[in-house]
Amino acid sequence: METRPEPLIKFHSLQRYVIWKHLQPVFNNIRVVEFPKSGGTWLCQMLADLMGLPFPRNSALPFRRAIQHAHHIGPTSYKTIVLIRDGRDVITSAYFHFLMSGERKHGQLVKKWRGLLGDQNFTDIKKTMPLFINAFHNSFSVGGKNINWGQHVVSYDPNDDNLIFVKYENLLENSELELKRILDWYKIEAKKDISSIVDKHSFKNQTGRNRGEEQANSFLRKGVAGDWKNNFNEQSIQLCEEYYGHTLRRFDYV
Repeated sequence: METRPEPLIKFHSLQRYVIWKHLQPVFNNIRVVEFPKSGGTWLCQMLADLMGLPFPRNSALPFRRAIQHAHHIGPTSYKTIVLIRDGRDVITSAYFHFLMSGERKHGQLVKKWRGLLGDQNFTDIKKTMPLFINAFHNSFSVGGKNINWGQHVVSYDPNDDNLIFVKYENLLENSELELKRILDWYKIEAKKDISSIVDKHSFKNQTGRNRGEEQANSFLRKGVAGDWKNNFNEQSIQLCEEYYGHTLRRFDYV
């Protein structure tokens, strides 16, 4: 549960924004950008251990090189890791994150999103999901600006030499290979054995549950790809095709 007072949250956000937008040449941070619920925290934790750098989460950044995680839209002029995930799984993960109270959740955000959907039985996921897809598509914001998954993903150009794209699905399938690819791109030698770091930050070691074993109110809920198939009805599938079909095809998700 978020415990920081609102003024401190805003101060931390401002400091991180200024460093992201204006001070990257000073700090040379390792930057990871994602649309929320794409696995960014997990990737940053592993990179921090491998590179021997701090990864402060939701707090002030140190005034030295660090792992910086953000949700800002592109483009950018600086080297950045762009983590993407199937938008349908992003929506599914967001449904549980924003509508189910639990550990490491921001209570006011849960209240806000439940209010947007009105009087619903949020445990009836397939029935309520289409309402959430519409609300999430039209009302989600980053830095005070409305942005949806499709807009965020296409704001970064895969042909930009400043960017390396990493798919969450590939990270799940072969974490060691993807981490090695990132380290090679940065020309950084791992400070620790990659396989041991992958194991340390595995879903099993972080939650005590095997991947696929769901805890609906947990920040680390299920740790799998393709879970949208278990939570979408035909209306949800049609909405995602309408909103994101072109982008899903562009990144080979359909």
